[in-house]
Amino acid sequence: MSKLARNIVTLVIAAFIVVMMVLVATTMMREAAPTKSTLAHTLENAPDDLTMMAVAPADFYGEQWRGVVFVCPGFSEADMEQGGVDLEPFTFVDGKIPEGDNYIVAVDTAGNSFVEYAKRSDIDVCSTQQIQGAVDAFQLLPFARTGEGGWVLAA
Repeated sequence: MSKLARNIVTLVIAAFIVVMMVLVATTMMREAAPTKSTLAHTLENAPDDLTMMAVAPADFYGEQWRGVVFVCPGFSEADMEQGGVDLEPFTFVDGKIPEGDNYIVAVDTAGNSFVEYAKRSDIDVCSTQQIQGAVDAFQLLPFARTGEGGWVLAA
């Protein structure tokens, strides 16, 4: 191989390495979005003729969220505070979650959380009360459309 060809090959390899380093660096510095979507957005965009739908929270919140917890009406501010929950995203009336509200809290392995508020007339995750504690974010959760156009957790 001539000296010119060797220099060209060396230059191409060096340029390739630099491009790969830039790609890796920009990927590492990019901040990940906290969520991909929300439960409300997912259910609102369901086809109108769909009456039942099963969704996995990791599909719309993102795979970094490993579990979800449902916060229902009547949950007390004192109990949540005692459990180490950040109370800022929640609304309390007389020290409790109001009857028309519920929340979906996504949690990751590092203890971070994302809180989604929903009016129970739109999305009701609390009427069945069969799910207690954290739910695996990769588990399918069945939702049924109500006669009023909202959705209810059918578990």
